[in-house]
Amino acid sequence: MEKSKSSKKALLCTLFGIAYFLTGIIQQYMVNSLRIAAGIGLVVSLLSALVLLLKKEEKIKICLPRVNNRRAVLLILSCTFAVMNLVGCFMDTFLMLSILGITSFVMGIILTVSGLIAYFKNGRKIILKIVLTILSALLFSLCGFLSLTTISPATTISVFGSAIMGSDSSNVWDAEQKESILEDGTRLISDVRYDNQIPNGYLDIYYTNEEKYSKAPTFIFIHGGGYVWGDKVIGDPNMVREGPTDLITTNFLSQGYNVVQMNYALAPEYQFPSSIKQLNRGLKFLADNGTLYGLDMTNVVISGGSAGGNLAGLLVNIQTNPEYAEIVDESPSIDPENIKAVYFLAALYDNHRFGVTGKSSVDWLFTQLGRLYLNTNEIKTDPEVEKTNVTEYVTGNFPPAFISDGNTGTFYDQAFDMYNTLRGLGVDSEICYFPSQEAVLNHGHEGNDTEYSRMMYQRLFEFLANYIISK
Repeated sequence: MEKSKSSKKALLCTLFGIAYFLTGIIQQYMVNSLRIAAGIGLVVSLLSALVLLLKKEEKIKICLPRVNNRRAVLLILSCTFAVMNLVGCFMDTFLMLSILGITSFVMGIILTVSGLIAYFKNGRKIILKIVLTILSALLFSLCGFLSLTTISPATTISVFGSAIMGSDSSNVWDAEQKESILEDGTRLISDVRYDNQIPNGYLDIYYTNEEKYSKAPTFIFIHGGGYVWGDKVIGDPNMVREGPTDLITTNFLSQGYNVVQMNYALAPEYQFPSSIKQLNRGLKFLADNGTLYGLDMTNVVISGGSAGGNLAGLLVNIQTNPEYAEIVDESPSIDPENIKAVYFLAALYDNHRFGVTGKSSVDWLFTQLGRLYLNTNEIKTDPEVEKTNVTEYVTGNFPPAFISDGNTGTFYDQAFDMYNTLRGLGVDSEICYFPSQEAVLNHGHEGNDTEYSRMMYQRLFEFLANYIISK
């Protein structure tokens, strides 16, 4: 009977340990609101404290050597954690959320390991040692990963980008300009240096196969990648590339556009406003050297995907809104009348909501990217982040805009905010959005050749035809 009671107590201890671990995961990766995260932690800690108070036995076996009343220690820990979560309900800060998450993991380690030791103490010790060694290694690794990401997500994001997405944060100083003919006959001038103040100041120019390429409209695209990843050659990290060029470049070339793909300095080495200032210098380079490179800079479409869409929007705001140009201490680089249209592809408009897509795994990743680029843990509340809000600074001088986005793990709510704002200002705009009931379309679906992306491109080119000058 005594052995049965001990086993039940050990299992109860283990279950609470697992509950604390799950709480830590939820707090760090699955909720955007600190108040919700703190509320979950408060419930778990109060339940564990209540069970300890109601237990008649004087001692609960836990892994705390040289402690006489271990039950009291557990009770104190549970109550302390409850108080921390209660405070967290009124302190909506990233630091507090991180502290709660790490504390949950530590509590989980103590309770889970203690419970397993107590449960298996009369069993086979070899099996016990193997199980505990593996479990402890996993738990401490997970806790270490969480702690490292809390201090700075740079290492975590670098490993994630290289191992999972096949992309990394690469800032290049010494690329060499080259000219080549691609397998489909497209003429390419690659690695044209437009800026030497900071790295990645290079652009590629793809020429349409039309005979009068020098009279073709110019499509300027800024790649995405969360300000940390991506490149002008591969496009966005999640973009499919089945030929010599990505789908966006291929489609615009086929429609008679010359395409300019621009690189820019990546975070965390270069944070806001470095990249937007650099891209403005790039736009001036193109305006000054358009004739040299056979580009018509009086007939321009500016575009960007994801984080690149944010940069594209801010770049256009510099050209069209003197107030915003003054905020970032820049001057227009091109006559705004020469920007005939803007195309936003799964764009991020409001960095305050970088980590708010409705998909928890995406939200966590985007939040870490935002921390690196914006140099703040409080991307939701830091007033400096407002300087990166495209929608906040658009005016009636903004060019006609075509907006597209998916419906899952992306910024479609921001897309509608931008669309409604532009319409309210009297700016011609169109939005292409397919509801999730029709098809699940993830962030950046436009970079993949699907039925829905083909419909989107058809609408896009019909829209642009109303504003691009035919020569």
